[in-house]
Amino acid sequence: MNKNVLYNTRCKMNSDFNDGEALYIETNYVDNEDPNDDDVILNQKVVLHSYTNEASFSLYGAVLTPNKLRELANVIERDMIKAADIKRKKYEDSY
Repeated sequence: MNKNVLYNTRCKMNSDFNDGEALYIETNYVDNEDPNDDDVILNQKVVLHSYTNEASFSLYGAVLTPNKLRELANVIERDMIKAADIKRKKYEDSY
């Protein structure tokens, strides 16, 4: 482990699926080497694992912060409600 890496996490995003196919977000919490603040640098990697194959891409810097993930969750929730309304209207119009 790099001496500047303080902590590592690996979060499986699709835990409801079998282990043959998985989407992970790996995060390294890195010391910014400034003793006067508590900030850390986030290095992240998105990994798609499918049985014997794996593809990944790195996200350097704080790309998937808690605030960004909350924002994404709000957008998805809003759009799911909108899609459900469109679906409901589609079936109401067909009767």
